[in-house]
Amino acid sequence: MARNRDDFNKRTRNDLALRASYLCSLCKCSTVGPSDEGKNAVTMTGVAAHICAAAPGPGARRYDPNMSSEERSHINNGIWLCVSCSVLIDRDEKRFTVDKLHQIKYEHESSRRIGALEDCDENNIVAIGPDIIALGYIIRSAPEGLRIRLSHFVSGSVRDLWALQQNFSKWSPERRYVLCNELGFGGLLNEPPMIERVNNSYEIQLALQKQIIRQNACAEISTMCRNTLKRISGFDAFIQIFENVLGMAQGTSFTNLSLGSDMSDLYWRYRGSPWFKSMAMMEMIRLSSIPRLNKSQQTPNYTIFGRQSS
Repeated sequence: MARNRDDFNKRTRNDLALRASYLCSLCKCSTVGPSDEGKNAVTMTGVAAHICAAAPGPGARRYDPNMSSEERSHINNGIWLCVSCSVLIDRDEKRFTVDKLHQIKYEHESSRRIGALEDCDENNIVAIGPDIIALGYIIRSAPEGLRIRLSHFVSGSVRDLWALQQNFSKWSPERRYVLCNELGFGGLLNEPPMIERVNNSYEIQLALQKQIIRQNACAEISTMCRNTLKRISGFDAFIQIFENVLGMAQGTSFTNLSLGSDMSDLYWRYRGSPWFKSMAMMEMIRLSSIPRLNKSQQTPNYTIFGRQSS
């Protein structure tokens, strides 16, 4: 009996699995692992699923009669999924359209490129103070604070995280901050974090201080031009303030060691690396969100980029 299904060949199935790093393109679960049946045995739960159905008939989802047999069995018409997700996409054609599945496939394969910093939620940058930088994402936000899941440490380690909890009172007030690239958010911690280990990651509950009001970037601001000594305002003033802050390494001002930024240090440490863009963004969030403290170190009323409105 002649086959009427345009199935993928072995090479195409293998290539789909490899391009997805053997992870389900939808739920991101692993689809390959060791089996207890033997020392060299492997368990595979992945499926090379068709985006447009391989054959017409009842239950054939997204079947396109205008496609040729070669197009249906081509790798472009395939997506690597776990068994559960392969069933799911064929039970909900309205949700999982052809365009939607191509988008899911593209985004997943892009995230698996070697040497590329992944953009999926699990790989946003989270900084807790200047010494703890990790990949993670926000899993809960409430009036009492944030709950964040960390999956991998870029700088520092879990020991530093536990040390922060135990020695929180010894940290200087301006070091007690959290930054989240995911939301462009930064805030000061109000108390030591609560840490819980969940499988291979760490979930952290952070209580935050009340945020100060940020200065409106569209509001009028003026300063003295460093070249002409004339008063400048608007975007010219903002540009000079940004240049002054970003061009001065933190800790080099004799009048205030908290002035300046770590941008030059980040550049020399991460230039040419896929990390640099995210690290630079994190530093901009710190400068824009984390206030300087007044002399009594009790009332935060500045950010590094300027005084906040009262």
